[in-house]
Amino acid sequence: MHLNPATLALAGVLGLVFLWFAVKSTEAWLIMAILAHLILALHQKGVEGTSVYQAVAYSMLYVPGLAWWFVKKIVAREKIIENWAELVFLLFLFFALMSIGWASIDSFSIVKGVREFILFIPYLIIFPMRDYVAEHGNEKILWD
Repeated sequence: MHLNPATLALAGVLGLVFLWFAVKSTEAWLIMAILAHLILALHQKGVEGTSVYQAVAYSMLYVPGLAWWFVKKIVAREKIIENWAELVFLLFLFFALMSIGWASIDSFSIVKGVREFILFIPYLIIFPMRDYVAEHGNEKILWD
């Protein structure tokens, strides 16, 4: 399938904006990521399947901020996994990613496997959300 360079460029620029928000404020990035996910979900309501453009654009919007959060935690040597449920969740993602390689041995399409794995990536938002709620508690839901 052919990707339009203009769509990729727009998604890249918006991804850089999301990354800038992630660097400046985890709170702003979380709100924008949730809104972007909501817009994608509402756009897909009643439509079967996700187009390549939507998957690429959403990934370029969402993944940079999420990656920045994980890198920031790893560099600061802060704890990412706080309970057994999070460990099980990360193990599930690890085995789902590994299954793409295992399935490709049996002539399974790697592209199809990656497209299915991308559906699990938004669940990783629980980690930055957990930290935000632990840091701010119930005192603040949106910006002051």
